[in-house]
Amino acid sequence: MNTFPSRLWRDRRGGIGGLFGLLATVAFLAFVVDVGSAYVTRVAAQQHVDKAAKAAANLALDMDALARGEVRLDPAVAAAAFYYYLQKNLYLDPANRPLPGSYVREVRVKRVDVLQDDTASILVEGLLDENIRGPLVYADLHIRAKNYVLGFTDVDVPIKSVAAVRVTP
Repeated sequence: MNTFPSRLWRDRRGGIGGLFGLLATVAFLAFVVDVGSAYVTRVAAQQHVDKAAKAAANLALDMDALARGEVRLDPAVAAAAFYYYLQKNLYLDPANRPLPGSYVREVRVKRVDVLQDDTASILVEGLLDENIRGPLVYADLHIRAKNYVLGFTDVDVPIKSVAAVRVTP
């Protein structure tokens, strides 16, 4: 009996085309997953740095200045809090080197500043859509993270984060 399925199974023509199509599909899916993994890594790194900056801004509020009616941040406390939470969030040792289980390979902190006055809005111009006033913590870092899917290259993530303090009467 010469039915269509049996003819299709016995016919060897076009086998390479099908194999090439399958390989192209698998390669495309691997690329899509790799790009998605890089995007997720970027978002996670940004969120971790933002959390560290927010914690630094909140913990560094100078209560003595606040009692005098001034909203100021203590730069030493802000820097210590930023590094503490950055190390906790990214699984880093005290020298900012990755611990086992961290998704980062390298962290380079370019600057962590506490800005007390209106010059802060000049510094972060273009970083945010809104104008920021008053004391804030500004962090500028570069993170190199592992790419888990294909693993051929690492993901380079430049990150800038701003956390301002808002005090309501």
